[in-house]
Amino acid sequence: MAAVQDPAVIQPCIIAAAMRCGEKTLQNRIQFKLFPAPDRRGKGNAKLWKLATIRRHDPALADRVLRVLAALEVQL
Repeated sequence: MAAVQDPAVIQPCIIAAAMRCGEKTLQNRIQFKLFPAPDRRGKGNAKLWKLATIRRHDPALADRVLRVLAALEVQL
């Protein structure tokens, strides 16, 4: 597997895919404080996280996020 560069920010669809759930489930987990709040907001109030935030919450999830990005061959 090719190494994926640390992305500046990660979108909820990537995190949800790595969690093997839908974005609504991710949204519920944020609401109930079971997942960290976004680090910043993007265009249209989009939620964005830093990989470091996800790694502090769940190191295995951060690794899965990187694998999802590698599978999608996202150019950052």
